[in-house]
Amino acid sequence: MKGTGCGGGKLYSRIEKLNSSVYISVLCITDFIESEMKGIVPENYLTGRGIDLSAFLPAMEYCTADEISRVAGARSLKRQIEWLCGRIALKELLYAKKFPGKDFRDIIIGYDESGKPVVSQHEDTGISLTHSGDFAIAALHLTPGKKTGIDLEKSSGIDLQAVMSVAFTPEERTEFKNRPAKDIITVFTFKEAFLKITGKGFHETINRVTVDGNRILFDKTEVQGITAETRSFGSEYILSIIYES
Repeated sequence: MKGTGCGGGKLYSRIEKLNSSVYISVLCITDFIESEMKGIVPENYLTGRGIDLSAFLPAMEYCTADEISRVAGARSLKRQIEWLCGRIALKELLYAKKFPGKDFRDIIIGYDESGKPVVSQHEDTGISLTHSGDFAIAALHLTPGKKTGIDLEKSSGIDLQAVMSVAFTPEERTEFKNRPAKDIITVFTFKEAFLKITGKGFHETINRVTVDGNRILFDKTEVQGITAETRSFGSEYILSIIYES
């Protein structure tokens, strides 16, 4: 689904306002493939081999050669497409809400020392990326120095026991043992979104994060100065976002 932007051009993503400071941008990956990559990639892109993105026009329009080089050698087409769609969603959001009139290639997304995406030369801009299934979603906090984290996960077709064994504490596994998939995935997405704010590794710290409703606790102490929101996204997904107040 495209919206109007870029001097009469088209945006691939749909931008939504959460409040006066926080926005998200949603890009449907399957729609993007249908409109821009039909005949270029196999119908089942999930199992395809990587392609030369530097020869693909939308990649050239949105990303620098250095950005593209990060996934140019990827053997997985799925990884390349998810990366590209995430960058497009994020750059369109930054273009619309922070850098109007700027060329997409001049909005450069790099990484900090922990591997977290940052806006080059604007590292105090709070951004976050997530992708799952058919969607890539970006989040933006307009207040300088304020962080945000976002996570999207499917709530169906998931091995819930595997999720809980990795991401839940023993007490949480007991509490959620017989709970619906939606409840389990909501807690999981909150944890992932919070870790994206901290920039800490998933496996190293996720069991130190616990969730009580919309309250996030780290090492059993409630984290202050953040807001946590979640919503059903379509019929199959849970989307959670955390942002500093």
